[in-house]
Amino acid sequence: MSEHSAGAAGGVDQSSRAVDRPCVVIAAGEPSFAQHVESALGMPALRLGADELDSSAGSLDGQMAPAGVVWIHLVPGLAPPASRDHGAGVFEEAALLERSVGAARALGDRTRIPVTFVALLPEIGLFTGARERRCALASATMQSLMRTEIRSWSDAGDRIVAVTYAGLEGHAPDGQRSTDQVIERTPMKAPATFAQLGDVLRFVGSRQASYVTGTFLRMDGGWTAYSWHYPAKTI
Repeated sequence: MSEHSAGAAGGVDQSSRAVDRPCVVIAAGEPSFAQHVESALGMPALRLGADELDSSAGSLDGQMAPAGVVWIHLVPGLAPPASRDHGAGVFEEAALLERSVGAARALGDRTRIPVTFVALLPEIGLFTGARERRCALASATMQSLMRTEIRSWSDAGDRIVAVTYAGLEGHAPDGQRSTDQVIERTPMKAPATFAQLGDVLRFVGSRQASYVTGTFLRMDGGWTAYSWHYPAKTI
C-alpha cells in the first residue's frame, strides 16, 4: 500500500492526537446547518460557501493536515429559489455538488493529501416542491459521480461517499415537511439528532470505514425502507 493510500485509511478519529487528525472542510450548506454539523463533529472545520468553491484552488493547501481531509458537502447548499417557476434553478444543487466534488478532487491531486468526500443528502420525499426536485437531482448526480469517478478516486487512494438523512431534530429549513409529518413517516418515530449524525460522519471519515467508498449510507430511521413516496402508507 502506498503512503497516500495508507493515509486514506485515516479519518475523523477522536481517539487520535490532534496532530494525527484530518482537516474537516464543510462546503456549501446554509449557515445554521453548517454550524450544527460542525458542532456535532466536535472539532473545528474550514467552511467554504457556495461562491467560494471555484475560487478555493490552492488557498486551502497550506491549512490541510497531512493525516487527510474529510470534505463534507451539505445538501441543500443553496437557498430555495425565489421564483415559483417550477424550472427555476432546478439543476443548481446538482451543479453545486459537482463543483464541490471537483474542488475536493483537485485538492487531493495537488497536495497528495488523502481525501474523503462525503455528500450529506436529504432522503427523497423529505422536501416538497421545487426544493425537493433540486435535492433529488443532486442525489442522482452524486450516484452518477460515484459510478463514473470511483476509479480515479480509488487510484488516488481516496474515497467518495454519500450519507443521507430524513429529518434532523431542531432543523426545519424552508421546503421541508413539517416535523409531525417527518415523525409520522419515520418508523423509529423520531428525527435523528445532530449527535447521531456526528457519530455517522465520524465513522465515515475514520479508519474503521477505510473500505467504504462509492456508496450511500442511509441514516434515516427506516424512512427509505418504509416507503419514500409520501404518503404512500401510514403507520
